Amino acid sequence: NEFGITNSALRSLLVSIFILAWALAPLIVAPFSEMYGRRPVLNYSIWFMFAFNLGCCLAQNTAQMVVFRFLAGCGGATPLSVGAGVIGDLFEDKERNIWGGLYGIGPTLGPAVGPIIAGFVVENTSWRWVFWIQLMINGVVATVGLLLFRETFSPILLKKRAKKLRAITKNPNLKTIYDIADGETVFGRFYLNITRPI
Repeated sequence: NEFGITNSALRSLLVSIFILAWALAPLIVAPFSEMYGRRPVLNYSIWFMFAFNLGCCLAQNTAQMVVFRFLAGCGGATPLSVGAGVIGDLFEDKERNIWGGLYGIGPTLGPAVGPIIAGFVVENTSWRWVFWIQLMINGVVATVGLLLFRETFSPILLKKRAKKLRAITKNPNLKTIYDIADGETVFGRFYLNITRPI
C-alpha cells in the first residue's frame, strides 16, 4: 500500500523473490565453498545478506525493494547450499542423519513460521519493523559467525597445514594433493565444482 502497488502478482513477487534467490544462488555459491572453504563463503554471505536487509529497511520504492529482497535472498541461500557440506565435514556417516535432520528443520520451519511472526509484527508496528528485527538477528548471527566459526573443509585445512609446515621446515616440496590440483585455472576449478553435482 505504501508503494502504491495494486498488481497482485507484483505484491506476491515482493514476498517470494527472496525464495527465488534460494533456487539460483546455490549454483554459484556452492562451488566457491569447494574452492575457498566453508568459513569465508558463509561469513561473506551473512554480511552480504545484512547489507541488503538494511537496503530493504530503507527502501523507498518497489524497484529498490524487489532488488534488495532478491540480493538478500542470495546471501541467505548460502547456508542452504553449504550447510549440508559442513554437516558432512563434521560428522561420520552414522551421526550425519541426526544432525542433517536437525539442520533440515531450519529451511522447512523458517518459511512457515516467519510469516506468522512477521504478521504479528506488522499488526503491532509497521512492515519496516519486520526488516529491522531481521537485520538485528542477522547482525548478531554474522558477528558470532565471524568470531567463532572455524573452517571445516578438509582440503582447505590440509592446505593451511602444509603451508605452515613449509614455513617451519623451509621445505618447499611439502605439498598436498590439493596443492598439486591448484595448477588449474580458477575458471577450470569453478567449472569442475559447478558441474560435479550434475
